Parts: sequence; C-alpha cells; structure tokens
Amino acid sequence: MGSFLLGLFLLCASTLMYEVVLTRLMSVTSWYYLAFVSISMAMFGMTAGALSIQLRPDWFSEGKIRQRLAQSALATAIAIPLSLMTMLASR
Repeated sequence: MGSFLLGLFLLCASTLMYEVVLTRLMSVTSWYYLAFVSISMAMFGMTAGALSIQLRPDWFSEGKIRQRLAQSALATAIAIPLSLMTMLASR
C-alpha cells in the first residue's frame, strides 16, 4: 500500500508542478489571461479521470490498481514533453 501511495503522490505532484510551469510559460508567451486555460484544462483532466473511475469501477478493481497507476505514469511521461513542445512550437 505504501508504494501505491508514493506513486500516486509523485504522479499528482508532477501534474501540479507541470500546471504551474505551463501557467508561467503561457503568461510570458501569450496574453496573461490565457495562462489560466492551463489551469482549466488540468481541472478538466482530473475531473475526467474521476468520472472514469466512477463510471467504470471494474477497470480499477483491487488487482488492477498497480497496472493502472503504471499506465497513468507512462501516459503522463509521454504527454508532458509532447504538450510542452506543442506549446513552444505554436509560438
């Protein structure tokens, strides 16, 4: 249980840190009020994740929690650099 909580903490902390970085970068590279789009999108993503857990509890059964956490961490590791490159390339 401790490794699950540590992994969950690290995943959530990295998401929050990335949200702050995107907010700062967007406030520099575009109009300041557009920086809050990154906050809104992060809140939307977390809501979509919570809804998927609520609507599909069989995907997150006790035996699959470690697998889903690993998949989420991998997806986050792929999505963060891609989204950052996309944002910087669109400037």
